[in-house]
Amino acid sequence: MRPRVLIVNPWPGFWSMGAGAGCSDEYETLRGFVAADVDVHYVLPAGGPDSTADALACRARFTRVPDVFREARPFPAPLKRLWWYARFARASSRAACAVAR
Repeated sequence: MRPRVLIVNPWPGFWSMGAGAGCSDEYETLRGFVAADVDVHYVLPAGGPDSTADALACRARFTRVPDVFREARPFPAPLKRLWWYARFARASSRAACAVAR
């Protein structure tokens, strides 16, 4: 049986500035797992790039959750961050538990 990794990520894609641009740590982590023949499953917000369009990303599986960060709320920034955290934690934990079973 292959080792399995479940990654919960608050960002909808690997690249913060579009395909191939920005911080590459998520992509390089996936590259390392794939090279080690690890089964990788991501839980991340909807709205990111199509993972099937990338030769490396299509080797992983993806579960998308609602993108709570796009939901506008009339809260001051510190309260909005707390609200986002609670909403993302709830959505992603449900999805992660479902995937882990």
